Amino acid sequence: MAKAAIFVPSAAYLAQHGAQFVEWAAERGHEVVSVIVADPAAAAEILLTRDAGVVLVGDADHLGPDFEPRIEVVRRAPQVRPRNEAGVQQRRRRPTQLR
Repeated sequence: MAKAAIFVPSAAYLAQHGAQFVEWAAERGHEVVSVIVADPAAAAEILLTRDAGVVLVGDADHLGPDFEPRIEVVRRAPQVRPRNEAGVQQRRRRPTQLR
C-alpha cells in the first residue's frame, strides 16, 4: 500500500473534489497520510522525506511548471517514412497485351 498525499490549490477545491480524491486513493490501495492546501513546497517535501510516495493532484497545472521533484514522460512517435522515400523506384505496369 503506497502512502499518498492529496494536494489541492484551495480549501474550496478540496470541499468540491475531496471525495473524488479519497475514492481514487481507495481504488488504488493508497493510504492517504496528508492533505496539502496551496503549498507546492510542502508537496515536494513530503516526497523528498518519503513520508508519501504519491502526491494526488486534480490537475498537473495545480503544482506549477517549477515543481520539483518531478517525473517527465518522453514519448517518441515511431519513425515512419513515406512510401518510396528510400529511393526505390515505383514499378510501372505495362498495359495488358492481347495476342
